[in-house]
Amino acid sequence: MLWSELALQIPSNCKISLQKFVNPLIFITFTNHDRVKNKGVIQQITKGIKISVETKFEGSFLKDQILHHAFMYFITIENQSKDVVQLLSRHWKILESISRPQYVNGNGVVGKKPIIKPGESHTYQSGSLITSPLGSMTGTYIMINFSTAKKFNVDVPSFKLSVPYILN
Repeated sequence: MLWSELALQIPSNCKISLQKFVNPLIFITFTNHDRVKNKGVIQQITKGIKISVETKFEGSFLKDQILHHAFMYFITIENQSKDVVQLLSRHWKILESISRPQYVNGNGVVGKKPIIKPGESHTYQSGSLITSPLGSMTGTYIMINFSTAKKFNVDVPSFKLSVPYILN
């Protein structure tokens, strides 16, 4: 897609700014904080572990003639069980409306393997790039219960990644 072919529907209450970085990268930033941050928090409890997710659209940019959309997500892992647990690894499935699913697996979250005591929580933020204006993420954390020494799965609820101007 060429820049001249790019047609975006931008709400009248949004401010748009274009920043040209190293050619051919152009970053498009939309400023309207009421619409950019998704309303509401997605939550799910698995085996006493409550996962809360909130997302935020950060902007779009062209790279190699392809439009990419950047999202931040904020996750809180709250231990509502009676046992101390540790997050060991993560497994993500990223769905896009116009391409194949992506799978991301790795140790810990953002370089950490947090130990979470009963009644405590761990919060982190990360991000995702997708090429379609609509997508979603879902996942699983592999955790270990220190009382039983058993590993168990904690589901991360499916959360949407949606460019605000696409939902007009």
